[in-house]
Amino acid sequence: MPTELSFVPALAALIEFGGAVIVAVAVARALVALAAGAGVERARLLVIAGSLSGLGYKSAATLLKAIELGTWHGIGAFAAIFALRTVIKQVLTWEQSRILEPVGEAEGGFQAVTRRSEHEAPGRVAR
Repeated sequence: MPTELSFVPALAALIEFGGAVIVAVAVARALVALAAGAGVERARLLVIAGSLSGLGYKSAATLLKAIELGTWHGIGAFAAIFALRTVIKQVLTWEQSRILEPVGEAEGGFQAVTRRSEHEAPGRVAR
């Protein structure tokens, strides 16, 4: 006997797949940026942005799956997965803010800043 929520697992799987595609596209864009000489910082920002978006989709899928939880074990596993994804999202957001530095209030935004490595000459600009 089908229940009225029988579509939830398929919808959750579809949303989760969408999140995985977003992450894969972000990694591909980062590899293309590296090959084009955009620099490691730019590639890191692309992967972080894609990972944050993908985690949002995966969290939504996890919440949809939570609708069908009926045991305390299932609820505990859901809470652990959700907490882990939240921590990962916070770490990625912190890393993104560390890479991005304020440009100035006159320009009103953030700009990616490439940090100079310790081995480069002081007058040389890093890519």
